[in-house]
Amino acid sequence: MPRRDDDPIGFAAEFLAKLRFGRGRGLGVVARAGFLGPLLAQMVEMSQIGPEDNVLILGATEGLVPLAGPRCLRLTVADDLPDEELARLEEVHQGAKPRRIQFMRGKDGVLPSPQGTVDRILAFNWMYRARVPEAVMRGVSWVSHHGCRVLFCEPSVSLDARTARKYSREARLSMPDHQALVAYAGTALTHRRFTPEGLRGMFERAEMKDVQVQEMLHGLVLAVSGRCEF
Repeated sequence: MPRRDDDPIGFAAEFLAKLRFGRGRGLGVVARAGFLGPLLAQMVEMSQIGPEDNVLILGATEGLVPLAGPRCLRLTVADDLPDEELARLEEVHQGAKPRRIQFMRGKDGVLPSPQGTVDRILAFNWMYRARVPEAVMRGVSWVSHHGCRVLFCEPSVSLDARTARKYSREARLSMPDHQALVAYAGTALTHRRFTPEGLRGMFERAEMKDVQVQEMLHGLVLAVSGRCEF
């Protein structure tokens, strides 16, 4: 049964998700597909990252790092990957000229940034696989600087095999991209499903300002944004 909005995900569903698609990151194959590239670029543009900003990305979405890294002063990427995997990703993305990019462990409301230090927060499929979404919002509020812009992009919240096939036809995806998207859609029900109203409610209960929810990629993706003010 699909889970809704702020319902706890439960141990059984989380364990099943880990078995079926690797710690809730089954979207990794889809994220590497070419058709999500413009979506990731749009996320970075919507966040209005500046050269003096301290940016936090939730979820080790490798496609976001090279887009956001050169724009900001410091970039931290948080995920619950094993330490050795985080170290490998950090080495890959630092390159020959370090851009102050760090990969660190984080989960739900436990985020690897000091209180009140983050200027921009981008999350990709993070709320969808969080155990307790409300804890995520408390963690976001804790690390945010006054005026921090927060953008959560949730590709899986409305995804099912029928929607995936419809989008694939309309977007004329290549066969590998089509297969990756449809295969992932078959695993999406393992976790919760959000409604636009549910996503908006979580941001508003966290007292975020200018909360907006919008559909992207013909409804495959829901994005919610807001601003922290204290």
